[in-house]
Amino acid sequence: MRKSNNILSLLSDHRSSLIAHRLLLLLAIVGLATLMSITTTTSSAQGVRVQVTDVKAVQVIEDVPLVAGKATAVKVSITTSARTQATIEVRLGASVKSQAVTLVRGANTIYIAVDPPGNPASVEVTARVVRPAGNQMAKQVNVVSLQRNSMKILFLPVDWTDQDRARSFPAQYNSFVTASSDFFRASFPLPAGNIQIGASQGTHMLTADQRAIADAQGNFNWPAITDMYASIAAAGHRLMPDADLVVGVLPPKWYATNLNDPAVVGLELHAVQSIVSSQVNAGSSTLAHEAGHIFGLLDDYNFDINPPKIGNRINVPGYWLARSLQISTGGNPAYYSFMGAEDAASRYWVDRDSYMAILQTLQSGGR
Repeated sequence: MRKSNNILSLLSDHRSSLIAHRLLLLLAIVGLATLMSITTTTSSAQGVRVQVTDVKAVQVIEDVPLVAGKATAVKVSITTSARTQATIEVRLGASVKSQAVTLVRGANTIYIAVDPPGNPASVEVTARVVRPAGNQMAKQVNVVSLQRNSMKILFLPVDWTDQDRARSFPAQYNSFVTASSDFFRASFPLPAGNIQIGASQGTHMLTADQRAIADAQGNFNWPAITDMYASIAAAGHRLMPDADLVVGVLPPKWYATNLNDPAVVGLELHAVQSIVSSQVNAGSSTLAHEAGHIFGLLDDYNFDINPPKIGNRINVPGYWLARSLQISTGGNPAYYSFMGAEDAASRYWVDRDSYMAILQTLQSGGR
């Protein structure tokens, strides 16, 4: 019996040793698998390549001088080898801002708002990848000051009959004022805070002679339209004596009725300076278009050719800061300069030539 007990004891010890060995082996395998998992994840995170490929300071459009005091963003172009989280730091002069972003694999475009430049100078704009650690890129940009750096604009309802006013006048008029003002502030090279907007709720009525601006064939009656604009100027400056621009806001289809031309939605008259008119149902870029004429710009459209020319497509990318809206030179619908004709299938911003012409006029203190 004792011999048999020793054999059983030896078998039991062998089995216990085998089980322990297997447990140790299993734990080693699990540990190795965990270590491999951790190593692979860490390697993947560290292996993501994030690179700044371009940096620009933008207020309205790219590759033009900045205006002192106008809201500004830094555009950063970044490429990555994989989707990742990152922190991007940008500088414009003394202003430093950082932003956490999610980057997709390939090309990324990020806009980060910075403090506007305060003085005319050549300043540095930079962008760098803070996390994960990446490169930095820097460029120089010119900041200019304006001799004329403010505008006062008055919106004035013109020739609204009681019947016209009963057809949702407050909603139509207030919407037109807001949309036109927002677009003007965004697209003109002036600090938004320096553009003062006033909007009268009272109507300036025209006389029958002032309303007779065209004959049955659509020919202009120049004395009548000159008298019309002079009366709008007088009425507007009674309300805002120091107004730089008075905008006469006409009821819907006013030009179709009085000019016999349903295509017209706004007019500027060289004979009476700083007065423009627009139908209330015109697009938000109409004010900028008519004001552009005051700054010496010509119409971009031409309907005397076949096919008709709607206008000039914008030739450099832009950015609408207040709406965080990137404006590209391609795509559909197309973006045209606001000196083009109004077209429901298109959108509007400003091209480089028009922007620079207005900017240079403001720098010299003109109009």
